Amino acid sequence: MLFSGYSYASAQDTVPNQAAGDVRTLAVDIHLSLNRDNTPDAIAFKLTQAIQLFRSPCEEVTDFQIYSRSQNLTVLKAKCKATPLYGISVGSNGYISVYGGDGIIAGFDRRDGVIYSFGLDGNLEASDGITIDNILDETAARLQSGDDFSPVYILLFVVIVLIIIAISIVMSLGLLRRRSSRREADTQLFSRRVSKETKDQLTQESKKLIANIFKHPSGIYIVRGKSGHRRFFASLIWALSYRYFSTRLFESSPPTPIDEKADQD
Repeated sequence: MLFSGYSYASAQDTVPNQAAGDVRTLAVDIHLSLNRDNTPDAIAFKLTQAIQLFRSPCEEVTDFQIYSRSQNLTVLKAKCKATPLYGISVGSNGYISVYGGDGIIAGFDRRDGVIYSFGLDGNLEASDGITIDNILDETAARLQSGDDFSPVYILLFVVIVLIIIAISIVMSLGLLRRRSSRREADTQLFSRRVSKETKDQLTQESKKLIANIFKHPSGIYIVRGKSGHRRFFASLIWALSYRYFSTRLFESSPPTPIDEKADQD
């Protein structure tokens, strides 16, 4: 008899042709095995027996998950070959119920607990964590099978991917800017150590953006740090970083003063 809802029935009602004592013994055996942390393959074998006792088609349990567990009752999800998920409830008093197998049981979710899976060779393949590869594989599998999935799970995957992309872009741009700054400094032969008078002149030629940050007509930012020293940066991001965090990342060469450039022309 196959149950299509979450209303439970006693072992005697659901397995009329099976000796009630044997069914209760199996229920207690499964419950004790779970609480004593028996090997997953042994538990899977007993779950297969339970599903078969309820006259439900199940050649072999290939995956199962402990959905909830208390002192007296344990609820599991189990997957057989070529059938949807089953729900199995077993109690310490011999209570047992098998339901599902017709698509009413939601798919596995790693947030509910460890999923025990057995490969083609019969070896255990347990997963107790969430990784990017696991999220991608599970999301694709659920979309293909039509199982329900949590939007939060998808959002978590998208956020992780966006963070990785953003970090990669920032690091790439930073390295590129650093190389460009070095090439520019080598070509123009500008010295990073300029006199206070030159810095004053460059500051006077520049437009004040905010306190202690100026932009020279050449596009270079002049920043006075917390220590009082003025540094040059080609990017506003690194200028702000030096101003507020004193980090001298990708420092640039100082520009040529306008008067000096006019004399050269």
